[in-house]
Amino acid sequence: MMTFLSPLAFALLALIPPIIALYLLKLRRQDYEVSSVYLWQRFVRDVEANAPWQRLRRNLLLLLQVLFLLLLILALVRPATPTEGVAGQSVVLVIDRSASMAATDEVGPLGQPGSRLEAAKQAAAEMVTNLPETARVTVIAAAGGQADLLTSATQDPRQALSAIDSIQPTLLNSDLDPALTLAEAIVAREPNAEIIMLSDGAITPPPGSSARLVSFGKLDANQAISTLSISPVADGQLALFVQASNYGSAAAQRRLIVEVDGAPFAAVDLDLPPAGHVEQVIEAIPPEAETVEAYLQPSDEDVLPWDDRARLVVRPVEPARVTVVTNGNFFLQTALSLLDGRRVGVAVETTTVAPANLLPDQAATSPDDLKSVHIFDRTVPETLPPGNLLLIAPPQSVAGLFDITGQIDNPALEVVQPDHPLVDNISLADTQILATQVISAGSWARTVVVGYPDPAQPDSRPIPLLLAGEIDGRRIAILAFDLHQSDLPLRPAFPILMANLIRYLAPGAGGVIPAQIAPGQPLAITLPAGVARARLIYPNGAVQAIEAGAGQTLPVLSQLGLYTLEFEPPDNQPGDQVRFAVNFFDPVESAIMPQPDLALTGRNREQTAQAALPPAYREWWRLLAAGALLLLVAEWLVYRRSVAIRWWSGLKYRIFVRS
Repeated sequence: MMTFLSPLAFALLALIPPIIALYLLKLRRQDYEVSSVYLWQRFVRDVEANAPWQRLRRNLLLLLQVLFLLLLILALVRPATPTEGVAGQSVVLVIDRSASMAATDEVGPLGQPGSRLEAAKQAAAEMVTNLPETARVTVIAAAGGQADLLTSATQDPRQALSAIDSIQPTLLNSDLDPALTLAEAIVAREPNAEIIMLSDGAITPPPGSSARLVSFGKLDANQAISTLSISPVADGQLALFVQASNYGSAAAQRRLIVEVDGAPFAAVDLDLPPAGHVEQVIEAIPPEAETVEAYLQPSDEDVLPWDDRARLVVRPVEPARVTVVTNGNFFLQTALSLLDGRRVGVAVETTTVAPANLLPDQAATSPDDLKSVHIFDRTVPETLPPGNLLLIAPPQSVAGLFDITGQIDNPALEVVQPDHPLVDNISLADTQILATQVISAGSWARTVVVGYPDPAQPDSRPIPLLLAGEIDGRRIAILAFDLHQSDLPLRPAFPILMANLIRYLAPGAGGVIPAQIAPGQPLAITLPAGVARARLIYPNGAVQAIEAGAGQTLPVLSQLGLYTLEFEPPDNQPGDQVRFAVNFFDPVESAIMPQPDLALTGRNREQTAQAALPPAYREWWRLLAAGALLLLVAEWLVYRRSVAIRWWSGLKYRIFVRS
């Protein structure tokens, strides 16, 4: 429905009658008597034409002038049609660029199938175009807990459009909390501002968020390689385990292809049930295989191809030498016995020693000491041996490492570093601890898990329960409480925690880095002794140099595929290399069902943000003003047609004759 934002401009229609009257009213002439009118017919016609209030005849100039005035008046009254847009004077656009936004179930700019992100960018560009000239625009690109502020309260629509056009999809998840928190902080200073979130709705906004959701996506058709692992079997052979999942609501048929070292090895047709998965075991993988790749052949029933392919590096698991110093701990020894290298990728050679029988080791002299781990269970020697250490419930302080300042009972656990490899794939929720030491460590330690002395007061000072870090070239982890004083050994998380600890303390036990990681996962690299530097080769051939040091965390690895880490000894001779894979195993992002509504839960209320924007209007005055300008030019050309004809003739002569 058409509406007019400045209807008072219709008063200018009163100018049309005077224009027409100017063509009706002519100058009066004097009368002359002549003997014959035959020779004066033209003069008589001229007299009749200038007679006032005669019948209006067709006149092109009059028509052009009236049309010009009509278009000008229409432009001044600002006609507009309702559209989806932004009503406020300040808007924050939060554009989701997570992996699920790469699903190709939307319409692209040229009418071809396009991604959800392309549709979101197009919608955001239309919002910016339809904003008032004085409106301020902030553009935030968000994914994986990252918030990229592209523009801040700009009134230049070209700058905002350029920022929107520069947004590219990522392999990260839909964690938009930092972006929405930033947006809330921005609009808190603006009385007439709003947050527009452009996403497929697969997100969990922070409590009390005032953002409005514009949802994208039409289909849920997606199948993926959700698990890929390899294990040794009898006779030295390897068995490949592949799990294919269907995240759509309809059954699908896909063909699974397995390649070993780049050559086809097996092909299987899979019937995937709705919202289900199928497991497939590929046997007789050659023991000398180095890489395995499994992928689903392309299909029109799949709109997210990123999760259709997974790669795996096959490498032997070298056992770590673990010395357990304890007076007896059934839970600890049982967990270590489960680390056989087949399921968790970590193998150990365990030696149990009583504290009274521990002999001091010699100084570390070889790279193999990276695989040497001492676990001290409720005991600490006078002199710590070389190698990496795990201290469980240390009874006394160690100078230069940590101090024990007391003990607390029944702490409430909380993981404060969820991205740390020690807590990967485990949940410590509801773990009960009877008592724990209060440990104060130096700057070398990073607190991973804390406990609150009073669970009813989460604002109380937290007590470190699990610490880890590096000092003097070796890694140390501290578990502050006795395993017998908690129910952690009875939980499924305990053997996984021990595997993570051994993998962290003995990188050589499972390779310098894991065989496969997820995109966006932080990756810390410590170069072995005797290695001057290393080169990280990306799947696309790009190279990144890594210098020797206590440890480096690589930037976010955003490419899927195989990476190669090459070590360079000081003599510049060819060194060893380690390969690993980055695979897209994210069931949350693979489940691409769009969510048109987003439930926003405040502290004392619950509301729903509909997938609709506040009322806004698309104005047409620019197009009308341009038409009026064209009519004005046309009227001048008609009025000065003799000059225009001479000008055009001269131009044609210069172009076609003189040239």
